[in-house]
Amino acid sequence: KGTLAGTYQYTLAYYDVAWDNMQANLSCTGLGLLCVVNVGEATSQGIEAELNGYVTDNIDVAFAYTYNDSELDSLSSTLQDFIADGTVFAEVEEGSQLHGATRSSWYMAANYHQQLSTGSELVYSLNGSYRGSAESSLDVYSVKLDSFWLWNAAVAYNADTWDARVFVNNIADERGLMGAESDILWGPRANAVVSTPRTYGITASYRF
Repeated sequence: KGTLAGTYQYTLAYYDVAWDNMQANLSCTGLGLLCVVNVGEATSQGIEAELNGYVTDNIDVAFAYTYNDSELDSLSSTLQDFIADGTVFAEVEEGSQLHGATRSSWYMAANYHQQLSTGSELVYSLNGSYRGSAESSLDVYSVKLDSFWLWNAAVAYNADTWDARVFVNNIADERGLMGAESDILWGPRANAVVSTPRTYGITASYRF
């Protein structure tokens, strides 16, 4: 981590994680009961980068990026036995992308600070986050979770003793999938976890 041009702060990190006997939630028996299984060995490698600072006296920005390469390298003997005898009824394949792990994700934000003659401040904010595509589970019935963007905006009034903020989250009312179950297995019982829909409101705080 360090400073660029005396104005911008940055951080850069590399990680390399190796799992032995990684655990995962799978569906077991014909009833589809949840079970936790040591599925095998897995690796996760990637980089994380952040940059933030003031572009002008009134505008500050922030950027963040993550790249993640995660996969199941080998199957444990326990999992192979469970698949063979039907305890786990959906096959798991070696080399599968780890469930919920996105290859790329972004975050960016900008704030404009307007100083008022009363000594208080107005702050206009806009930020967006990107979640890359991912798999919903480790087995062959995994659902592809498509990539999506979420955008938020807000205007805040900051005084000496109190603050107020008007905000809109998920401006485009994006229906991003965070998790899902396959309708091939569950039919009309299948369900999904989606991003919070468009939300707007007002918050206020007072210091004493």
